[in-house]
Amino acid sequence: SSHPVRVAAINFLNPAPLMWDFEHPPLAAKLAERYTLHYTKPALCADELLAARADLGLIPIAELTPDLAIVPGCTIASLDRVRSIQLIVKLKDGKQQHAREAVRTSAADTASRSSLAYTKILFRKFLGTQPDLIQHPADPIAMLQQADAALLIGDPALLALEARDQIEQAVG
Repeated sequence: SSHPVRVAAINFLNPAPLMWDFEHPPLAAKLAERYTLHYTKPALCADELLAARADLGLIPIAELTPDLAIVPGCTIASLDRVRSIQLIVKLKDGKQQHAREAVRTSAADTASRSSLAYTKILFRKFLGTQPDLIQHPADPIAMLQQADAALLIGDPALLALEARDQIEQAVG
C-alpha cells in the first residue's frame, strides 16, 4: 500500500473542528491507518508542504502559492467578529490614544507569517502609518515591553482577551 498521507497540523482552538475525528474515537484509529499528523506552527505548515515533508496542511491564505492546491470546502472562517486575531495597543501615560499616534513599533507573533502581513495591511490601509515591525514569540507582556503594540493570533490572541486586566497592569 502507499504511504500514509502526511498532515501538517496546528494545535490551536480554531482548527479543532477540522482535527476532531483524527484525534478522537470512533474514527481516530481508522484514520491513523491512512494519515500521520505532525503538529507545527502555522508559519511552518506551508514550508513543510513546499519541501514535500507533508502532503496536506492547514496554511494561512497569505502563504498560498501557485505550487499549492486548495482543498475545496475546507477552511477556517468567520461570519462575524474574529477574536483570534488581536492587536493590543499600549496605553501612553495611562490614557488611550488613537493607534495612528500611539504606535511607532509593533511586535508580531513569530508563529505566523501572516500576522506580519495583517499588521502591515492594518496600519497602512486603515491608519495610514507604517510602524517598525518586530517578530516576537506570542507573549503579550514581553511584546508590549518592547513595542507600542502587539499582534497575536490563534490561542494566544484568545488568551490575551481573557487576561486583558493582567496585561494592562503589567505594562500600563
